[in-house]
Amino acid sequence: MAGDKFKRVNAGDSLDISAPTWNGLIDAAEYVAKHRNRMDFNPSAAAFVQSGMLVRVKNASGADVDQYCPLMLSGGSVFDSGGSASHVDSFKKTPLLIGVEPEDDPEAVFVITQEPIADGDFGLCCLFGMTVANVDVTHASHTHATLKGGDLTQLSSAMFGHRIYYKPSGTGAKLAYVSLGHLSGPMWVGVAQATIAPGASGNFKFATGAIGSLTAIGNSFSGTYPAGTSAGSLASGDELLVTRIPGHWLISPVECPAP
Repeated sequence: MAGDKFKRVNAGDSLDISAPTWNGLIDAAEYVAKHRNRMDFNPSAAAFVQSGMLVRVKNASGADVDQYCPLMLSGGSVFDSGGSASHVDSFKKTPLLIGVEPEDDPEAVFVITQEPIADGDFGLCCLFGMTVANVDVTHASHTHATLKGGDLTQLSSAMFGHRIYYKPSGTGAKLAYVSLGHLSGPMWVGVAQATIAPGASGNFKFATGAIGSLTAIGNSFSGTYPAGTSAGSLASGDELLVTRIPGHWLISPVECPAP
């Protein structure tokens, strides 16, 4: 076909490569080089990736994001299901989600990147299931991982969040297996870090061990003690039961304090 810059030739034909044809070949080569990390993985890695639910996500965080790093989902979609007919059709065929900078929010939904994603570009991410992830392990006894506000490089270990299936021993930056969607709860144990009056909020730490001999670990969190004024105050060191409602930690004593 005349004017086709990618017209095929037969053996014995003269080969005359035009500028548009050459530039097209260079564009294709650059695309392959840019996306090589997705294309030349080994079969065992492919099988591992397929164990999770993968989606394409636009990196709208304002910074480039490396592989195995978190992006918090904004709740939006690139295509509007209530928009034009073409957008509705694309919405049905290709879920394209929007990822932003993480916040300190245990209820936030996030993904783990499966490849480096430049700011403004799309990339493959794991939304559900087992994935490799960068995790900042702050305490060796932590069993779960959650978002760390403002950190696009790693999750933060915790006693709540998504289950860490495997992590190396020790603390610090670790490459771990995290099971997204395998959530903790609905109840934990903790230890009060200060006196907390009924109906007030105060600091507590999550704990490990058996009730009666709990050991507080990690960072302090603020929890509300939802008791009537006739109830006794919690004392520093009291063992607690901890639960979560959207936006708040609720704490109650393992043993009722004296009024």
